[in-house]
Amino acid sequence: MAFARKNSQGVIQLGAGNATNETLIQPVREYMAHIESLGHSGETVRKRWDCMRHFLLYLEAVKVERVQDVSLQLLEDYRLCLIEHGYSEATLESSMRTLKLFYRFLEDKNLVFDNPAHRLRIPKAHILFGTVLTESEVQRLLAVPDLTRPQGIRDRALLEVLYSTGIRAGETVALTVFDVDLDRATLRVKGKGRRERLVPLGRHAVKYMGIYLKEARPKLLPKFTAAPDALWLCRFRSGIGKVGIGHVISQYAKAAGIAKQVNIHAFRRTCATHLLRHGAHPVVVAQLLGHAGLTSLSHYLQTTIGDLLKAHAQTNPGR
Repeated sequence: MAFARKNSQGVIQLGAGNATNETLIQPVREYMAHIESLGHSGETVRKRWDCMRHFLLYLEAVKVERVQDVSLQLLEDYRLCLIEHGYSEATLESSMRTLKLFYRFLEDKNLVFDNPAHRLRIPKAHILFGTVLTESEVQRLLAVPDLTRPQGIRDRALLEVLYSTGIRAGETVALTVFDVDLDRATLRVKGKGRRERLVPLGRHAVKYMGIYLKEARPKLLPKFTAAPDALWLCRFRSGIGKVGIGHVISQYAKAAGIAKQVNIHAFRRTCATHLLRHGAHPVVVAQLLGHAGLTSLSHYLQTTIGDLLKAHAQTNPGR
């Protein structure tokens, strides 16, 4: 089923598929090559391509032959189409920003005379705060893994590292044994845009990482093939992926009696929030998380400001 097509009443219907018009596709290929050359993460490239793929299929459905023929009104019609099909505010914002960047690229390359996205207004999506665990919930979750089993030791080390560092899902699965320095209590992380950073490991993370590397990981290595460099090994004796780690975390959260939706990013939010609550400077927290600035940290700051407002209301200073 095509992502976009008109039914008998002339209404655009959304589904899945790929564009076939090479005249439409070629400028997008050039744009995606440009994005990759800037060193963006694979996840960013995938999301940009997904936005552009949907847009191209919409253009095919409304019989537009070239990206140069797109008007501001058509961009607004496309946004309305996404709204009518129930897309979230965040998806709408991401899609429209991608189109703005795409047409800016075309303009810089002199491939469009009039940039239709110049006047495109993009309302900021409301921030939906994700899961943040309490310190008590973190302790309950950390206590669940069975430390008599190699997988349990691995999982305790993994959870300690996630809570200690707040690293991303992609950064977690990309770790190798060569990224760990227990003597200096640091972890080398390969972040977005191919940027590397060193993050500190907490005392408990160092302890359980040491046990994992010395006692548990050797038992998870393959018997008849070369040992993989991946830090986190699964029961198939190869590197564990995002889905596997996500499953491990959700299972432990359930076993700990935590009703919240807990994933890798929940640990990231929790790490940042707890650091800020205990007085860490926002700039330091941003550096730990691999943010280029404080903008991406704003929702963590708002969480802690909420705590301050609650405390302020309870104590009534200056009344």
